[in-house]
Amino acid sequence: MSKQARLNNKILIIEDEPLVMEAVRNFLKGEAYDIFTAENGQDGLALYNKENPDVIILDLELPVMDGFQFLNHLNLSYNDSCSVLIITGYGNQENIKKCYEYGISGFLRKPFNEYELRGLVKHSIALKREQRKAEYLASFPKISLNPLLEVNASGEITFYNDAAINVLNELGVNKNLKLFLPENINEILEELKQEKEALISRETQIKDRIFDENIHVIPQFGVVRIYTRDITKRKQAEKQLVKLQTAVEQSPSIVVITDVNGNVEYVNPKFSELTGYTAEETIGRNLYILKSGRQSNKIYKELWDSINEGFEWHGELHNRKKSGEFYWESASISPIRNKDNVVIHFVKVAEDITRRKNTEEELFKHHHKLEDLVDKRAGELKKTYEQLIHSEKLSAIGKLSATIAHEFNNPIFGIANVLRMIKNELEMDPDLLNLVTLSLRECDRLSELVSRLKEFHRPSSGGRLYADINIIIDEVAALMIKTFQFKNITFQKNFAADLPLIKVVPDQIKQVILNMLNNAEQAMPKEGGEIQVSTKINNKFLNIDIYDSGAGIKDDDIESLFEPFFTTKKADGTGLGLSVSYGIIKDHGGDIKVSSKQGKGATFTIILPLNDFVSY
Repeated sequence: MSKQARLNNKILIIEDEPLVMEAVRNFLKGEAYDIFTAENGQDGLALYNKENPDVIILDLELPVMDGFQFLNHLNLSYNDSCSVLIITGYGNQENIKKCYEYGISGFLRKPFNEYELRGLVKHSIALKREQRKAEYLASFPKISLNPLLEVNASGEITFYNDAAINVLNELGVNKNLKLFLPENINEILEELKQEKEALISRETQIKDRIFDENIHVIPQFGVVRIYTRDITKRKQAEKQLVKLQTAVEQSPSIVVITDVNGNVEYVNPKFSELTGYTAEETIGRNLYILKSGRQSNKIYKELWDSINEGFEWHGELHNRKKSGEFYWESASISPIRNKDNVVIHFVKVAEDITRRKNTEEELFKHHHKLEDLVDKRAGELKKTYEQLIHSEKLSAIGKLSATIAHEFNNPIFGIANVLRMIKNELEMDPDLLNLVTLSLRECDRLSELVSRLKEFHRPSSGGRLYADINIIIDEVAALMIKTFQFKNITFQKNFAADLPLIKVVPDQIKQVILNMLNNAEQAMPKEGGEIQVSTKINNKFLNIDIYDSGAGIKDDDIESLFEPFFTTKKADGTGLGLSVSYGIIKDHGGDIKVSSKQGKGATFTIILPLNDFVSY
């Protein structure tokens, strides 16, 4: 029997005196009651809501919440699901009247005996049973839009409503009410005769209509009630839903449904296959579990702004799997609205585009690599072109210098000799002597200039010989050591041991080293400084590093250092020393590199091939 027609035989005792509580329990011990107890009104109210007792035995004097407060919360005038019996030692007329106004069923003064209590409880349960029986009989809806039938123990249909007739007429079967009866109606009636209560649910089909039937066997009333509901449209919708669900479950695309906060409510198998998260691991969690940290928050803000405003969002997301592996997806996220046009969910449909993105990235890398190779090759060609132009300049200057040296050398020599004779053999006043001395100095300077110009035509006629570079440096340094000491310059050598002999023109290499040391010495401030010369093997080349702690070289000047006649010296210098040196080293198949920072000195690196000739 349903809850409305059947009693639970549950009794709730609310009493704070342990002895009274135990006595009440003992009085009711012999009956088939389920007894629950509480020591105050608040706990009693909680047990009432939980257990739904048939009878409450209530003391008025209680801690926390007394009996009257409990009755006020219970509100029996609106809630007659149970009977309340009052037991109290304060049974004055005013209290009794007030209790009955609350709708109680009985009142006992303490002390009372077990017969009084047991009789009052049985009487209350009997009255409540009759009340519920009447209510249940009256509850059978005579007017309903769904077919209703009642069958007695003999199998006769004792009641049917208009809805049942209307359905049969629509199906064209007139008043054949037995179509609503289940095939095993005789077995069901047998249970009725044996007073076995039952509730049976089934689906049945009459022609093209499908019905859901709840069959209630009620032995107390000797009837079987059949509640029928047409579920044809629902079953059709379920079929469509199954098709849709099958399509989503088997879709090659990722499908995710979330609430409006992004908490997952559904994922299809493709999601689990791609991310490694099972449905159980994902549902209830936020989609932020996939966030890789490799995309800016701006993308996520645009996403949420779009879908919260009711628009569809399309884009690419860089996510992270459960394993920590990263992947790309092309996603479309749309809002789902209810009948009131309020967004209640979001659905995401996405495709795995990791392979495509990886291919694009590889193409991008190859593209940039190709650009780098092109730039590198262009730089090499530019460098070769510049070296060619530089060589042509040197060649042109060499030819010119040969002519100038030939034409200028003899006159300068003659003028210098005459001036020396005048200086040595004639007596002159000091002013005139100073002029002659100055003229001789200028002749010497012009002679040096002519000598350097002649060097453009490779003045050395010596051939290439195997030589020890460390020894060559030692020989040149010996010429400069006095000058270094005079100018307070510390000179250090860091030579690599066991350097191989390399094939060079020794006097040309000496000239280059001398030029470099001379430049380093001239770069020093008045208070002196430090010059270091080191040698080392670098793959197939021998490097000579000449470092000075001078003022350094401006970045803009470095590119022009090896141009003929370019000099950074304010007064002295012809601008030919580095050009000549550069030409000699290039002729040996090597190169000269410069690194410098203003205020931190400069390093010139002479690079020579270890074999006879290696193009650098």
